Amino acid sequence: MRNKADAYLALLAEFCGPDKGMDQITRQDAAEMKQVVLTMPVNRKTKAETRDLTLREAVAVPGLPTLSTKTANSYLDMFRRFWDWAGLMYQTHQAGVSDD
Repeated sequence: MRNKADAYLALLAEFCGPDKGMDQITRQDAAEMKQVVLTMPVNRKTKAETRDLTLREAVAVPGLPTLSTKTANSYLDMFRRFWDWAGLMYQTHQAGVSDD
């Protein structure tokens, strides 16, 4: 589970870029991320056609099989759970509750 979560969140980080804070991610960004996941090629990091491409470049390659609905939903669910967790951590921090 941990490896899957790491891979899914790495995709989110790649999409958003290294300089964009969570507080800067908009609903439009989320909608675009969803569209990318729905059109992402299967095994993009290992297939010769896409392994050296950025995420956006890989999505633009025509004719490649894309993620199954089940896998795409798994990505989107992971993003939602991460956002829920981050929101909870923010609220906890704002309330002054210790992490200990």
